[in-house]
Amino acid sequence: MATEPASLLIADISGYTGYLVGVEIEHAQDILADLMGTIVSALRPGFRLAKLEGDAAFTYAITDRIDGSLLLDTIEGCYFGFRRRRRDVRQATSCECKACMRIPDLNLKFVVHHGTMLRQRVAGREELLGTDVIVVHRLLKNSVVEATGIEAYVLFSQACVDVMDVDVVALGMRSMSEPNDHIGTMPVWVHDLERRWTEEESRTRVIVDGRTAVKEVSIPTIAPPQVAWEFVTAPGRRIQWQVGVTGVRS
Repeated sequence: MATEPASLLIADISGYTGYLVGVEIEHAQDILADLMGTIVSALRPGFRLAKLEGDAAFTYAITDRIDGSLLLDTIEGCYFGFRRRRRDVRQATSCECKACMRIPDLNLKFVVHHGTMLRQRVAGREELLGTDVIVVHRLLKNSVVEATGIEAYVLFSQACVDVMDVDVVALGMRSMSEPNDHIGTMPVWVHDLERRWTEEESRTRVIVDGRTAVKEVSIPTIAPPQVAWEFVTAPGRRIQWQVGVTGVRS
């Protein structure tokens, strides 16, 4: 067995532990499985799944260099897919249980590190071993939210940035330092995914006016736009306003 150069990436659904408190566990597990499937599919084929770790997916790619632009596109595309899936699942369900109502509480963060690892078969399955495998997991416990207020982010180690060949400063990433028991204080870079999602939504927003609408219905209301939109788009709300609707099956 020999060590191999690799990019190690962990996608972690943040807020899941708090989300589980007081919600229906069956629905919560179904929602987690759905969102994890979206995440893993979006990271392929660039990254291979090493294992699912509860509410996180540990993935890797064997490589000594990284196409930084492709890596950013992959991670941002994964986050955009997660946000759209989270929104679609919430809007498509008519269930009013706490697990379904609190889907928007969930968010996503990434940690990416580059180093070396060893692949070994243990009890019939492949395991990744090495100091850098430990480092990427330790970086999950960081101070990004406390220091920046950013809840959806990518945390790149300096070792990863060194082989990415991109200008992280020009991309607006923030420089930080994180303590590490093995190698001391680690310089890291933080990429704000919430900001990128806002930019993506503004760029891809579709506006339907009277000229392109299939049908136009006008109903005066004093409700704020966001409230009116929820009642029109959420299946569970239809029985509260649409005449003749007595139930909605999802």
